[in-house]
Amino acid sequence: CINVLAADQKSVCDQFAKPGMAASIGWRAGVTGSPVLEGVLAYIDCDLEAEHDAGDHLIAVGRVRDIRILDAAKGPLLFFRGGYGGFSALGA
Repeated sequence: CINVLAADQKSVCDQFAKPGMAASIGWRAGVTGSPVLEGVLAYIDCDLEAEHDAGDHLIAVGRVRDIRILDAAKGPLLFFRGGYGGFSALGA
């Protein structure tokens, strides 16, 4: 399951960086049984179809079983060039 964290969930993201800390995050099972985290902006629940080696990464290809936007009023949490941020409107 791909969980899209909301802009106010930086602390949730930080918990995944520390071993054992993610166990304290609330979640429910999605359609596939994968965890859908509490308070997320959206999620995409998939069955794993294939994995491809990409150097020091692994590319996962999934078949979407369920997709939901849970809170359209919030923006997503973004990580770019070593820092967190969000979207802002572009000037005209």
